[in-house]
Amino acid sequence: MRILTRDHVVQKLREVLSKRKEVKLAYLIGSIAERGFSYHDVDVAILLDCNPNDKLKLLGEIHNDICKALSISDDRVDIIPIDEVDWHFKYRIVKGIKLVDRDDASLQLIKELNNIYPELRLLLNLNLREWMRMNDPRSIDWTIVKKRMDYAFKATEILNEILTKPLEEITSSTILKLAFERLVHTIVESILDTARHIVSVKGWGPAETYRDYIEILHKQGIISPELAQELYKFITWRNILVHRYIEINYSKLYEDSKKLTTIVREFEKQIIKLKEKHEETKHNKPQQQPHNPQEISQSKKY
Repeated sequence: MRILTRDHVVQKLREVLSKRKEVKLAYLIGSIAERGFSYHDVDVAILLDCNPNDKLKLLGEIHNDICKALSISDDRVDIIPIDEVDWHFKYRIVKGIKLVDRDDASLQLIKELNNIYPELRLLLNLNLREWMRMNDPRSIDWTIVKKRMDYAFKATEILNEILTKPLEEITSSTILKLAFERLVHTIVESILDTARHIVSVKGWGPAETYRDYIEILHKQGIISPELAQELYKFITWRNILVHRYIEINYSKLYEDSKKLTTIVREFEKQIIKLKEKHEETKHNKPQQQPHNPQEISQSKKY
């Protein structure tokens, strides 16, 4: 069986796909994209801009064109419609080699991924470990909440010192730039960890993404819609900083980060209202009365 090399395949695929105006976005994925060669299949992910009734026919034609261009049998080519796969698979796709990108379709896909890509395994593991460490897994541990919020406030103090410097000074210094990125990430993560703790303990899930936790707090009336919208924006920033899907717009991040101190304060204020509500409920809860004389006698002793 003939070995297919990455450079050859990429060149041929670009020639074929660029002629098809219906192809809005295409990536080479799989072993060729990752290792540079393959003895087996060629995997191409494609997003079409066409009448839904024509989609199947177009995919068949494109499949045939690719087989001819690469001089391989049709069972060695797999076409994956990008709009039909789940977000886990879409994450794999954008890590492949881009072949066609019309009207910035890749940026739109990446934006969607930044907003809703499930970090399910990480979040489930975090929830499980936290649950196992707690004395009462069904009660919010306000010590944990305070610790995380204190950490966020400390990070905002340092961030504000950096933000007193001009953007050019920050971006021209590797140390300052890395510190800037890390502080934004730390602040957002502290808020999200607090949200995750509350949602997990209260059983308000299921939540598969960081965005889900904020959305649930909003739906439960814990945080305002305005605060939720601000946090959605910073979840996107957090994902960009962590996963590096796209190049960081430092000018935009610089301006947005100036709001973080206010956001942290507002988040804390609204979470404190939840604590006050819990305390009020606890104090208003009627005390259980002893049911027999022996219990009454024992209660008087104490």
